[in-house]
Amino acid sequence: MSLIVAGRFDTFAEAQKAAKYLFAEGFAQEDVTLFFVNPPGQHHLRAGGGDRSVDPDSKKVYKGARMGLLLGATVGASMGAMLCTVFKLPLLITVIAASVGAYLGSLIGAMIRTHDSEHGPISSSMHQSGVLIAIHVTPDNQAEALAVLRKTKAKDIERANGRWQHGQWSNFDPLKKPSLPKKFAL
Repeated sequence: MSLIVAGRFDTFAEAQKAAKYLFAEGFAQEDVTLFFVNPPGQHHLRAGGGDRSVDPDSKKVYKGARMGLLLGATVGASMGAMLCTVFKLPLLITVIAASVGAYLGSLIGAMIRTHDSEHGPISSSMHQSGVLIAIHVTPDNQAEALAVLRKTKAKDIERANGRWQHGQWSNFDPLKKPSLPKKFAL
């Protein structure tokens, strides 16, 4: 595994400016690479597109649907029973009202749970979109690379152990949580 230091920029021009500073500091071109990290959900890592086979928040939706189903069925059955009693309607109305209430309750419960994301901002769980500059470093020159990234106002400066092949970070995973030590951050 190779030691890699990386930082994110909003534009290629900013990242290229940082690369020029790195080359001026003596880093070789085969030790510096720039690449764009797509926004979350657009990495096309799966055959059908997207990043994951299952949304991490989908388990919460089922809980919301179950809670809504129970609540909706109860309210629907109560309303149906009340209608049947007041208007002398057949008992089938209670069953229909309970079914409709359960259906609507499950939809509402699921929708409410989709808005309660516990994962917080995307940046906490995966790489943000932008131009990433990755530098293949050694323990002796990593401080110079970090200084250049700070000087050029790189965001999300990280240090990683990865595979560096043919002048690129070949096993970069955009879904992996970036290692952002506080002492490297701006």
